[in-house]
Amino acid sequence: MSSRIWPSNREPYHGDIVQGRLGNCFLIASLQALASCQPHLLKSIISTSSLTCFFYRQGERVEIPVILEPLSDQYQYCRS
Repeated sequence: MSSRIWPSNREPYHGDIVQGRLGNCFLIASLQALASCQPHLLKSIISTSSLTCFFYRQGERVEIPVILEPLSDQYQYCRS
């Protein structure tokens, strides 16, 4: 598996994010919208080994890191 998710010479764009085998179109559509509107933000929250989800609890921002541990040498949810 490549250690790079986004091309190093440009920001992510909506065409980088493609629906894979699983039915996660709600997630893909959200990521594509983010890539279209704020690609720098998308690049900052998803890295090669983790991503960070932001939630709000009683008006306070809470960051939840998610460590990505591959089950195999292939992506399972979406491809790019």
